[in-house]
Amino acid sequence: MLSRQNRIGRKLFLAVLKKGKNFSSENIYIKIADRGKLNGGEALPSPGFAFVVSAKVAKKATERNKLKRQARAITKNVLKSVGRDVYALVFFKPSIKGKKYGEIKVELENLYKKAKII
Repeated sequence: MLSRQNRIGRKLFLAVLKKGKNFSSENIYIKIADRGKLNGGEALPSPGFAFVVSAKVAKKATERNKLKRQARAITKNVLKSVGRDVYALVFFKPSIKGKKYGEIKVELENLYKKAKII
């Protein structure tokens, strides 16, 4: 589980959503923004992440929560190697349904590398 200091609040979420840069893969896409380039919302002392799983991806809340928990665990493991102060919003596409944890981990880590977060 990610600590509270690594989670993005509502105001910061909206700021990253407006000004963030997109990176995508087959099942996941992320929006990232450098901490210095945002002037809206509350600033976090460390890198921040938010995870979004819409009802289009999974109808049951338990399935959506499972995906978010898995993504938070993967992110927590790579958090030590995050090289810069960045905010990232991680969105899951409907094609993620049925993927195993290992597949999600590889794809999310590759996407973080593509976005130069790690």
